[in-house]
Amino acid sequence: MNMLSPSLPYVSSPKQPPSAYQSYPVTQTPSSRQSPTRQNSTARYTPQYAQQTQASELPPDQYYQQPNSAQLSSPMAIREPKSPGQRMQGVTPTRKPVPAQAPRFQKVKGPTELQPKINNQPPFRRANPEGGFISPLQALTTHLPATYRICNPTFKYESSRNPRRVLTKPSKGAKNDGYDNEDSDYILYVNDILGSEDTGKKCRYLILDVLGQGTFGQVVKCQNLKTGEVVAVKVVKNRTAYFNQSMMEVSVLDLLNTKLDKNDDHHLLRLKDTFIHKQHLCLVFELLSVNLYELIKQNQFRGLSTTLVRVFAQQLLNGLTLLNKARLIHCDLKPENILLKNLESPIIKIIDFGSACDERQTVYTYIQSRFYRSPEVLLGLPYSSAIDMWSLGCIVVELFLGLPLFPGSSEYNQVARITEMLGMPPTWMLEMGKQSGEFFEKVHDEFGRKTYRLKSMEQYSREHNTKEQPSKKYFQATTLPDIIKSYSMPRKNMKQAEIDRAFIDFVRGLLTINPLERWSPQQAKLHPFITQQKFTQPFVPPMNLKTSQSRSPAPGVQQQQQAEALSKQRAAQAAQAQAQAQSAAQSAYAMQMNQYQPPQHAQGPPVYNNIYPGHQQGPPPPYPSQAGAYNPQMGLMPPQGQGQMPQAHYNNQPSLYAQATTRAGRQRASTMDPNGIPPSIQRVASHLDPNAPIRLQPSPAYYPPPPEGYPDATPGRRRGSRAGAGHRNRDFIRTLEDGALNQWQ
Repeated sequence: MNMLSPSLPYVSSPKQPPSAYQSYPVTQTPSSRQSPTRQNSTARYTPQYAQQTQASELPPDQYYQQPNSAQLSSPMAIREPKSPGQRMQGVTPTRKPVPAQAPRFQKVKGPTELQPKINNQPPFRRANPEGGFISPLQALTTHLPATYRICNPTFKYESSRNPRRVLTKPSKGAKNDGYDNEDSDYILYVNDILGSEDTGKKCRYLILDVLGQGTFGQVVKCQNLKTGEVVAVKVVKNRTAYFNQSMMEVSVLDLLNTKLDKNDDHHLLRLKDTFIHKQHLCLVFELLSVNLYELIKQNQFRGLSTTLVRVFAQQLLNGLTLLNKARLIHCDLKPENILLKNLESPIIKIIDFGSACDERQTVYTYIQSRFYRSPEVLLGLPYSSAIDMWSLGCIVVELFLGLPLFPGSSEYNQVARITEMLGMPPTWMLEMGKQSGEFFEKVHDEFGRKTYRLKSMEQYSREHNTKEQPSKKYFQATTLPDIIKSYSMPRKNMKQAEIDRAFIDFVRGLLTINPLERWSPQQAKLHPFITQQKFTQPFVPPMNLKTSQSRSPAPGVQQQQQAEALSKQRAAQAAQAQAQAQSAAQSAYAMQMNQYQPPQHAQGPPVYNNIYPGHQQGPPPPYPSQAGAYNPQMGLMPPQGQGQMPQAHYNNQPSLYAQATTRAGRQRASTMDPNGIPPSIQRVASHLDPNAPIRLQPSPAYYPPPPEGYPDATPGRRRGSRAGAGHRNRDFIRTLEDGALNQWQ
């Protein structure tokens, strides 16, 4: 059936007989000259005769009704008669009407004609950076900012300007009246305000963008609506354990910022404000730049220059010196928690004091990130501020090499890597450590003496029902000196021999397994690698800088000293018993052979007779008297248990432990509590649960996105685009090196 679309607005009257009209096809349209005032009283179906009119009166392609004014005012218009009969008797016009400009309707005969027409692909299309081309739909949706920028080069789009953009994932409200998600994180939106309006003089902060999300909560970039300053705000999870631990960070930073580092000279994070928002503790910090891990990553995991490594080490030692004087332990020092102040200079800040504690009131045993975890923490010993120096040693080597030194996949793998590179821990650490039995087993040597050895990977996996994998080798060498010497990247402003000696010697003092012999920050600051003095021989740090003479050692240090003294006493007793047994055996043998031999007690320790031929030579003199500052397992001293030489070394200073215990027994004159711990820190620590440690991996590393002009770490970038990014990375690193040379040389 043929239809006409759209339907006719006016029809003729059906009263005229059909014989009065000439026959025309149904497809013709009614005359546009029909009176506009005439009522349409016909039905939906129109007879054929009612649609017939003179062909000369049909305006071409005229399918819509003209306005009344147009019909009356048009010079071509002729008043239409009131009836078809009158129209037949009227005068036919001699001119055709001018066609009006109107949209054209087409006849639809079937559903196939309703399908949209697909135009041919344009000869040129925008290329997609990830491959292929961008369709028109993509150009107007996912690539809309780029499309606008092509149309208008001055157009700039920032994601932070997107109103009410959600920043928290997951973003579905589940707790705290819908304000928190299922992880107890506050659901943050762009352009929301943190801080109540009823706080009076308190500051309010406008949320601009997210900077990071970690263990304790989220960190967002905000603007202080009172001062206009842009800051970083950490919004802590709405949980009691996280609240209490974050209050420790507040107490530590308040002590450091207001009393110990008022002038901001020690490269420690500045706390600007604290407040409660919707039951969430919020900490306001200064806004910093990228962290050192991102710096290494942007350098494509290649080692930094020696100048940058030295400058960073100087600043870190400056901050750790202040923490050491304050008896504070950071407990989570790693590259992610060391941030650049800006991208133009190598000035850094130590952040994330959420795990910090006073060394006289340690709470948790599970601390530090695994790659930077000290041996005493791995073995379950009491710890002190020396654990931060171990982390510093790992960080310095990672900055130098570009890769972590001990990337353990598990605690066992971490212990195995340390043991393989630096040797076995001292016996007293293995005897005292609560976790030593997890990784080491007791054995007896050929002389019947008790010793320890590392469990095999198969044995540990079998005992703990795990599947330990072999260590992934990042370096061909196995010892620390060989790894540094074999590093092929050329260094500026430093000869290769100087690297092999000064840097290795500096790192050895930091990566000493024995925490009692590990250098303090005050000692490490005097090393030639830091002071840039000429390196001529192994560095001997002053022992009076190990600990302050005016304070008692920390409880962890006292317990370590007691364990070490007890272990040495046992070793001496075992050696004496062995010497007596050997003397008795030799006397009995001499009597049987009717030979006389002088008593052995007048000679040197018999144990050396098995190592050095000829008792007249005696044991070799110990490595210079400063050997106490080095790890015996690094080859600078013979291992303990093979002779009496280490005992002679420690006998040179027998009063250290005695002085420490004597000082520990005296009351110190102080306005604080008898233990000397600041009241705020002691009060917060009393609310922490030692049995519920907070897992620290990963800790929040909050840093703003790279600014325009610097490389973006967006995943999924094609390989072809990395050449320009690598060039920009080198420019970025070169800028820091120039700043280091200008400010720190």
